[in-house]
Amino acid sequence: MADELDIAGFSQERIKRLDKILATYIGRERYAGITGLIVRNGKTVHEFTMGWQDRERQIPMHEDTIFRIYSMSKAITSIAAMVLFEQGYFQIDDPIDPYLPEFKHLRVYAGGEIGALKTVPLQRPITFRDLLTHTSGLSYHFMGDSPVHQLYRLHGVMPGVEMLYSEAADGKEVANLESMISALARIPLLHQPGERMSYGVSIDVLGRLVEILSGQKLDDFLQQAIFGPLNMPDTGFVVPKNKLKRFAANYSWKNDHLELIDDPRRSRYRQSGRLLSGGGGLVSTSHDYMQFLLMLLNGGQLGHARILGPITVDFILSNHFPRENMPRPVWMRQQGHGLGFALALDPVKMGLLTSAGTADWAGAASTFFWLDRKENMAAVFMTQDTPLDSDTLAGQVRTLTYQALIK
Repeated sequence: MADELDIAGFSQERIKRLDKILATYIGRERYAGITGLIVRNGKTVHEFTMGWQDRERQIPMHEDTIFRIYSMSKAITSIAAMVLFEQGYFQIDDPIDPYLPEFKHLRVYAGGEIGALKTVPLQRPITFRDLLTHTSGLSYHFMGDSPVHQLYRLHGVMPGVEMLYSEAADGKEVANLESMISALARIPLLHQPGERMSYGVSIDVLGRLVEILSGQKLDDFLQQAIFGPLNMPDTGFVVPKNKLKRFAANYSWKNDHLELIDDPRRSRYRQSGRLLSGGGGLVSTSHDYMQFLLMLLNGGQLGHARILGPITVDFILSNHFPRENMPRPVWMRQQGHGLGFALALDPVKMGLLTSAGTADWAGAASTFFWLDRKENMAAVFMTQDTPLDSDTLAGQVRTLTYQALIK
């Protein structure tokens, strides 16, 4: 007879180890508050909520607290693009410049400083696959200090985390996706498309393509195609006034203590008209995001809502790097890349308790998720600590989750 303490193969006694470790982080005030959710075989096997949503106002963390998910937006925007892929709007290796004519004459950085840049022509156009795997040659303003990165800052191309990392030289940032594309067209690529992986604004560009192909603004398309059908009422680009009481404060670990860097009552997330950053601009809750993950875990369907076909989900969660030894950032070592998701190709080499093929991603405020189709399990973890400092924590959480999986 099954142990009455087991839920969907998880030992409820062993999973308490996870709560114990998380409580130590809260106890020494490394994080203000933490919440998360683990689901296997359609059952919630563990949910944890502790600490403060807003430490300054002494508001406890809740299961429905709203978080800045930053780069966890990328998975959602990628799936939105793949909805259009299924509808026949594009093929995965189609060039993007027919839809973005500003990109027809892009150049590639080849040395020199601002004012005397050396550039070379594109060897081939950027494709949809390049955007979805971050192999386009586009970068982020905070990923280096080369002349290319300096130009991102000068032109105000700072979507998603925006001013949390640096400010534009003129104090301005691009106002919308159209102006972002115009600015990017004046900046050389960091490298040739498909040459290597460089983390950057690729998914923001993809968000603009979603707008062009669908004929809708990105927020409207996401609501119609994903958030509405999947019952994700607290996910979007803005926190409306009636939900501000559930919006978490954002902190940064500085000089061995937490500093408030974004007060929810004064945050820019209260404002409509913000740049619709498909790569880093969404807010969500653990329960909303779990709806999205369960849809993927179920082969593109949740309840009566079918978002994608199961063969498309298989395609998305396959490794799309063109070669195994493709140069990539250090934090992507031993990993492959699907269409919008990192993939654990070899958990042994990664030193991580997980299944081969597990998909995951994280956000700049130390949120993260994983999707393990072999074990029919999804997990999402939410806190607010910017910049991302979740390598150790994410590994601990995953270890403490898998050690409790006993059958």
